[in-house]
Amino acid sequence: DFVVRFRQLAARLSNETNVRITVVGIAADSADVVTHVMDIFPIVAVMTLVGVLLICGVVFRSVLIPVWQCATICMTLCFSYGLAVLVYHEDALSAWQAPCLSGHMHAMPWLAPVVAFPFVVGICLDYDVFLLTKVTEFRAKGFEPIHAIRQGVCSTSGIISVAGLIMAGCFVNLMRSGMIFLNCGAFIMVTGALFDTFFVRTLVVPAAMSLFGTLQWWPSELYR
Repeated sequence: DFVVRFRQLAARLSNETNVRITVVGIAADSADVVTHVMDIFPIVAVMTLVGVLLICGVVFRSVLIPVWQCATICMTLCFSYGLAVLVYHEDALSAWQAPCLSGHMHAMPWLAPVVAFPFVVGICLDYDVFLLTKVTEFRAKGFEPIHAIRQGVCSTSGIISVAGLIMAGCFVNLMRSGMIFLNCGAFIMVTGALFDTFFVRTLVVPAAMSLFGTLQWWPSELYR
């Protein structure tokens, strides 16, 4: 805010004196980087989700599956980002007296959500594709949709759960750092991995597939 106000003052003085006044330095450069990254980040996020739609649509030969894949990815992102805001901005866990979960600054590092985004999307998509592949295989063998979903969940739940715990365990180590940026970024990735593993892939995805039935494989031959 200081840099923005100072630049506004410099621009006003430049107009009044016909002398070009430029604000430079570390603070100004940092403000430019933050502004540029935040301008590009929404575009990158949208392009990533569009890529997921196109690639998964081709792989599964379906219109509906990629749509709710993106919906579940957004659900996990909203959960992990929202929880990070509560912890690091609102200081919701101040009673725990944990340095890695401290919100005493009442602010989130601006780069943490940007860096965590591809990791969270990758985790969500990895587990989702693994589950959907198994369900599609059982459906291709002639199973009814509800039975194919049950078989797919049962055959992948153990692997997905262990993989999620391992991934979360790796990211937890970053929370031991004294840098608030690493603490916040790791927190987003840990909560995203656990939420996606034990809620989205085990409850939301099977429930959604059960509701849509054969419609989710339209227009492939599995729709029939």
